[in-house]
Amino acid sequence: MEPNLKDRLAELRQYLKALPSNIPVPKESKYNFSDFSLDADWTAEIGEAAAVNRELEVRFGSRAGDLKIVERGPETEAVVDVLETWIEKYPGDILLEKWVYDTLEAARGLILAAGNTLPVFDVEVDSTKHKPVNVNNHQPEKRKKVQKLDTHVLSTFDDDRYLDADEDEDARKGGAK
Repeated sequence: MEPNLKDRLAELRQYLKALPSNIPVPKESKYNFSDFSLDADWTAEIGEAAAVNRELEVRFGSRAGDLKIVERGPETEAVVDVLETWIEKYPGDILLEKWVYDTLEAARGLILAAGNTLPVFDVEVDSTKHKPVNVNNHQPEKRKKVQKLDTHVLSTFDDDRYLDADEDEDARKGGAK
């Protein structure tokens, strides 16, 4: 697994633990990620990695628009273990990696919407042992200005290297009668 992805999973774990208290901790979780299993029929039909994606959609709901986290607690936090397990089994699977980033973004949004500060990690110390640091303000990273490529203006459509091939007459009959 990529070190960056490991860091994002550790960050996700911390964010899910830091979800605001206005999000309920249900007695019976609709997520139930501690008991995650795949549907055998779907696994046989679309493959294991795609079946994981489908099962995550069943539990979280569709990601169309934005992913919405509606509960917090140990069952919600267990999604990190599920993602770690399946990403290790299918490294580089773009759908599983997208679940990490979408869930991370949803948790981040809930924390910020409640007016709380995000836990931030000191990645340089050790990527396996993260130290949360409280940050008072969250500012998005500034994007580097992209330089325009040196382009040429097309002055003519003539190309001496282009040879036009002879075509047969089109003998098809068509149109409405």
